[in-house]
Amino acid sequence: MAELQVQIQSPSPEVRIKAATALGETRSEAAVSILAAALAREESVSGHGVVSPKWPMLRALGTIGGDDARDALLLILDQYLQRGPSDSRYIQNDADYNLVVTSAIFVLTQWHEEPGVVERLRRTRANRASWHRGCARRPTRGACWPRWRRRGSARPPSVPRG
Repeated sequence: MAELQVQIQSPSPEVRIKAATALGETRSEAAVSILAAALAREESVSGHGVVSPKWPMLRALGTIGGDDARDALLLILDQYLQRGPSDSRYIQNDADYNLVVTSAIFVLTQWHEEPGVVERLRRTRANRASWHRGCARRPTRGACWPRWRRRGSARPPSVPRG
């Protein structure tokens, strides 16, 4: 377990993915805290073809199961949703925002019979729907549109005039 804890802090994403998978296969309660801490400090990746270890970490938490894994997934989902749609800087800095939110919801569906999880997922869906509802009424000024679109410009600032 100590060796996997060192590997999950490796600078190589491939090593972190293998460590997350191995921690998920152990199915121990100690692995939940290691994975949750690693996922919290995992930085977002950018660029084409770059591998993100966030999905294997979320999947490993789902594989382990139990109340601790469920609570860790709910905490991660809450953290991302609280900082997400209202703060555009956060979404720009975290290229994996949608990956983490949808993956956490997907993994949490294995606890679909528990009332706390069902209620939390319903609130998540309602919050996201109400956030997008304002955008549908005013497509040129909604929160989903980029800033250059809201100003009424027909093209982004990076496109030269001419």
